Amino acid sequence: MPSRSFPAAPAAAGLKPGRPCVDTVADEQDDGRTSVIEVLQNTPPGVQAFKAVGEVTVQDYKQVVEPAARAAIAARQKIRVVFVIGPECTGYSRGAKMEDLRLGIADLRHLKRAAVVSDQAFVHSAVRKVRWMVPSKLKLFGLGQLNEALRWAAS
Repeated sequence: MPSRSFPAAPAAAGLKPGRPCVDTVADEQDDGRTSVIEVLQNTPPGVQAFKAVGEVTVQDYKQVVEPAARAAIAARQKIRVVFVIGPECTGYSRGAKMEDLRLGIADLRHLKRAAVVSDQAFVHSAVRKVRWMVPSKLKLFGLGQLNEALRWAAS
């Protein structure tokens, strides 16, 4: 399959061509802070993509990731997701780890593909620990492979 970049926002927005746009979820949570999961825009059709910045909490999952998964299921679509965890992500709270696991197990039959994009050691370790549960559906990519991850999730 030939390599291609996905549409990006105009250069005037300060984004690099060929890179997905970021739309920060600015809704305040119960504790008054802004969600640290951003929604990536301009992804292939049917692919939901997120980027974690700061420390991810259970509220972030419930506010951003869970509604997106529920919407895909309600539309009778398979879940195709890309999750970017770069150096600006400082970690996951215990509750976020449990919510990620709960959401993953509950929606496993609806999952088509999940790509995790990161160069962080804690992320690689976590993915390796759970990959056996969904070997053909979960794949790890480096930060420089975001477009490849988006293509894989869409296929």
